[in-house]
Amino acid sequence: FNTQPLMAGADAVISWVDDSVNGGATAYEYELSAARTADVISGSHVSNVSGSLVGGATTVRWVRPMAPPGLHAISTAGKTTVIWAMGPTKGPSFHGTEMGAAEINFVTGDAVDVAPSSTLLTVHAISMAVAFIGLLPWGPIVARYLKGPGYSRWFVVVPSSVPAGARWFIVHRYMQGIGLLIALA
Repeated sequence: FNTQPLMAGADAVISWVDDSVNGGATAYEYELSAARTADVISGSHVSNVSGSLVGGATTVRWVRPMAPPGLHAISTAGKTTVIWAMGPTKGPSFHGTEMGAAEINFVTGDAVDVAPSSTLLTVHAISMAVAFIGLLPWGPIVARYLKGPGYSRWFVVVPSSVPAGARWFIVHRYMQGIGLLIALA
């Protein structure tokens, strides 16, 4: 449960079908401090856990209070964002692309699928293309092939106070540095 469709900052109930326990399912409550970091919440608020695997369909049921202390409350006046993910094994595991988010009104039962923001993904893709196709490969090319003083006229962005034979290094350094910053952003 989270106020946004993100794993970081959410509290989660991670559950799976488990024939070895009474009720046929196991559930743990976690606090997700980051996308890959989870801490089990001591004194879990989850109860009445049950589940089944019938005809390839997994069903897990559990009860959680609407507003457990210190965790995200389930809204009784509107929608609550619920993040889901499904892994290939019983128990916690990496879920790959089997994930999503929904906004659920727990009073009316209405639910709407929430797609992640495509703007952030687009900005990330463009940044990686600029860094790994545009800047980082050209830094070594400048260092290898454009060192001679005859090429100094190409580097009009470098101040004329820099000696002609050293202008390639300024361009090389900036291409590498800016490319690295964009890649790390």
